[in-house]
Amino acid sequence: MSSAFEIQIIDRDSLGKGNSRRMRTTGWVPAVLYGAKRDPRTLAVNANKLRLLMEKEAFYTSIVTLLEDKGSQSVIVKEIQRHPAKGNALHIDFLRVRDDELITLNVPLHFIGTDTAPGIKLQGGEFVRLLTDIEVTCLPGNLPEFIKVDITELELNEMIHLSEVKLPEGVDSTAIGLEQDPAVAAIQPPKLQEVEEEEEEELEDGETPEDGEEGDSEDAPKEEETS
Repeated sequence: MSSAFEIQIIDRDSLGKGNSRRMRTTGWVPAVLYGAKRDPRTLAVNANKLRLLMEKEAFYTSIVTLLEDKGSQSVIVKEIQRHPAKGNALHIDFLRVRDDELITLNVPLHFIGTDTAPGIKLQGGEFVRLLTDIEVTCLPGNLPEFIKVDITELELNEMIHLSEVKLPEGVDSTAIGLEQDPAVAAIQPPKLQEVEEEEEEELEDGETPEDGEEGDSEDAPKEEETS
């Protein structure tokens, strides 16, 4: 179990909103570490380092190493609380991991064939992403950064379901485990085409544009009155 992400931590003895605000003003983000049947720890991580890591998609689905003077700890990111307007981290939760214990995490989906699928390239359809990530369960050593979804064979008006996605070895979907099989992606007719088809159907069932233009209107000339 290796990690490409490392971040320094320090202990945080004082709790409360006031202490958290003071830490943020000095360049630290409050954090908590829990899991692996051990007591939780209140920590803080360097705000600038965390900001750089948060810009990388793989940070959220990788083993992260927390570094301190007395050793290191392998964790995954469980939750990040962000400022509603600025988007910077206000608090982060880390979960301890062990190489022999299963973990559950949301992993992003990467789609392959969005330019070459017959439903898009030959039939003019539009790719529609129905899921952006899925929840999986696996051992830390099997945790994927992302999961590939191959739609190269998808035709117009077809969709691919979660059960059709090939998961990496040792990785299970929690949805499949609960006997759920949601659609992951689809190829649909272009929206403009759908609107044009609806308008054509309305014209076939009702008036023609010429019919709608006949009759009195505010701009039509009025007959002259005769005395």
